[in-house]
Amino acid sequence: MQIDELLNLLDIKSKIKNKKINQFKIDTRDINKDDVFIAINNGYKYIDTKTLKKCSLIIVDKDIQSRENIVKVKDTKEVLLKIASYIRDKYQDIPLIAITGSVGKTTTKELIATMLEKKYNVLKTTGNHNNNIGVPITLFNLNDKTDICVIEMGMNHQNEISILSQVAKPNISIITNILSSHIGYLKSKKNIFKAKCEIIDGMSGGYLIVNGNDKYLKKVELKHIEVIKTGLNQQLFRLIDIKEDFNSLSFKLNINDTYYQVNLKIPKYFLDNILIAITTALLCEIDPIDIVQSLETFKLPDARCNIIYGTNSILVSDCYNASYESTISVLEEIDKSDK
Repeated sequence: MQIDELLNLLDIKSKIKNKKINQFKIDTRDINKDDVFIAINNGYKYIDTKTLKKCSLIIVDKDIQSRENIVKVKDTKEVLLKIASYIRDKYQDIPLIAITGSVGKTTTKELIATMLEKKYNVLKTTGNHNNNIGVPITLFNLNDKTDICVIEMGMNHQNEISILSQVAKPNISIITNILSSHIGYLKSKKNIFKAKCEIIDGMSGGYLIVNGNDKYLKKVELKHIEVIKTGLNQQLFRLIDIKEDFNSLSFKLNINDTYYQVNLKIPKYFLDNILIAITTALLCEIDPIDIVQSLETFKLPDARCNIIYGTNSILVSDCYNASYESTISVLEEIDKSDK
């Protein structure tokens, strides 16, 4: 993107010299030559001489000392979303998968990305950058080398996912489950369900993949989007001979009447995430052998039921903002280790 192109998008009149933009940044510590710095929150306080010299443009929403390459807007977070939407439209031919749900978003994202990377150049959400700042930052990295994009979307309130979906415009959307996370803000699981379903607001077609074992999601029916409800027996594949032990899971995966033995080093309560990931991979034409290999080598993200073995002890690290239901699942897993 060029500076003139950006100023036109934001409807800003300026005599700033036109040049190609290197990257968009929100942290002055990461600034490189010809970057555009977007000062969100208190970021304007860190604009120093070095930042002024390196940046081709600085965007603020506060009154600060005027400089030739500084422009003021009403809301810099709105600017993030506007630029991200513009970039997404520019690369509208790149398939985009959006994932939300009460728990399991990051694990599901990593499972899917691991499978897709067997065939494609994948752009994915890093860490848990899944809000109105993190989603745009991910979309800023779309380029001609990207084959497919996997985006995680989180929320605390109604309408937040709707905005993100309208920016990202998913081709495949995923809802992992409807549980008690954020119930303090949304007051009921019914309201959580409505908020998660906003993920389809940016879709004009495609697929919605939902957890077929979830009380709310198994009832979803749509006209303009094909709904796929995951389960042990569905059109794309089947799972049989499921066995579990402490921190291990095995099953036979039947795809087109061919059976694949799968052995994983993760607990059974991640099975719903696995079903969603397999479904997504098959829709994206990933070879079954690559799916199996991805599952068997998969490691859970940090602080999510990570098992650490001591000499005479086992430590279960599940300290990433665990929900009530996640905590119960981990305690049940620990209970198995005692038997």
